[in-house]
Amino acid sequence: MWCLVRITRVRVVNGTAPTRLSHTKRTWQAPFMIAKHPKQRQKPPVVGIEEVVCVCGHKAKFEHFADKQDKYREQRRTKITSRPCAQCRIEAHKKAHPKKQKNRFSQGRLPHGATFHATYDAESKKWTGTLTIEGTVFSDQRGGVWKLMGELDKKYRQALVLIESST
Repeated sequence: MWCLVRITRVRVVNGTAPTRLSHTKRTWQAPFMIAKHPKQRQKPPVVGIEEVVCVCGHKAKFEHFADKQDKYREQRRTKITSRPCAQCRIEAHKKAHPKKQKNRFSQGRLPHGATFHATYDAESKKWTGTLTIEGTVFSDQRGGVWKLMGELDKKYRQALVLIESST
């Protein structure tokens, strides 16, 4: 966000009276550095606190303001009591929107000497590839190179589990 900033410097030359040098400069400042609009409404001071029961059964704090400044008190109270508390809403949001796994290939490294070979087929718009590990070959076909490598890696990990469970 661009804003105008007044820069003022004081200069003293050979012990004479200080002279002010000021100029206006257009500079970039982050939005949190700019003073808020003077007419922006601030929350009035809290006069009292009441505990109300939310839909989930938990208690929440309900703030009272001075009567002249709190003409919507009943609407605010109904809003708080008609929905779950803040903590329950956060937990519900986390359940509805689980975090995606950041690293898809976090199972570990492939053994030394593992080789990938990938070939692109323009007609079918697919990548065909093989993963060779210690003489065992895994092959697959996918729409993208990373998807192909991930799927070949998954096949190798599944084969490892089968081998370990059979012994």
